[in-house]
Amino acid sequence: MNNQTQRILTAAVLIPIILLVVVYGHEFLFWSILSAVTLLALYEFYSLLEIKGIRCFSLLGLGLGLLLSLAALKGRPDCIIAATSFSVLACLVYAVFQRGQQSQAVPAIAGTLLGLFYLPWLLNYLLYVSRLSQGRLLVIALFFAIWACDSGAYYVGCRYGKYKLAPAVSPGKTIEGAIGGLGLTIVVFLVARIWLANVSVIEAVLLGIGVGVVSQMGDLCESQIKRWAEVKDTGSLIPGHGGVLDRIDSLIFSAPFFYYCAKFML
Repeated sequence: MNNQTQRILTAAVLIPIILLVVVYGHEFLFWSILSAVTLLALYEFYSLLEIKGIRCFSLLGLGLGLLLSLAALKGRPDCIIAATSFSVLACLVYAVFQRGQQSQAVPAIAGTLLGLFYLPWLLNYLLYVSRLSQGRLLVIALFFAIWACDSGAYYVGCRYGKYKLAPAVSPGKTIEGAIGGLGLTIVVFLVARIWLANVSVIEAVLLGIGVGVVSQMGDLCESQIKRWAEVKDTGSLIPGHGGVLDRIDSLIFSAPFFYYCAKFML
């Protein structure tokens, strides 16, 4: 079975499950799956850093990642601020008691905290989106937009790609592919007006442009990390797609952007 077939079969299995959870699942189930995905991606991120000799406080980081997710579930701003402050202090204090590793203390602290802000902090915005008016429908629109952007960029790039988008970071991505992904994202938000109330054509187009650009930037930034770590994929958990972080790279950037757009525009 080739890689492309694996990608299609995996998507055919996972997409209906994701949609069922978003539409019919209790918030706690939605949060549980989001937290599990976040922690798996965080583990992959710390593993990438370790490849380059940065020994993060992985177990501590995973525990603090769960704490940040719990604070997001609680939803109170003071809980989120407290969990974030505790995470920073915990990493600093933990480093003090690491015998024989003081020369690597600052990189370890920095790597651990970067993982926490890059993954749990940003992905928690997906939970915040779900709590807005029409929240679950907004999450579905965002998922379809990201999937369309990824697919459009891939297939248009393969068929018409000529000019490289960011050759130093991701040689396979092209400007034509990026435009194709952007176009399909706009189409998705225009179609999403069927189930999203009070979204004008202009707002749908602006959302499509914004999410299309931001999601591709998330992909490129994750590619930059992999390029630095000299790996092709962050893992092999998802057949045809690589690791969990490979699959959600676009969502990491899109979730906070979409939250603020939906909160203040719609």
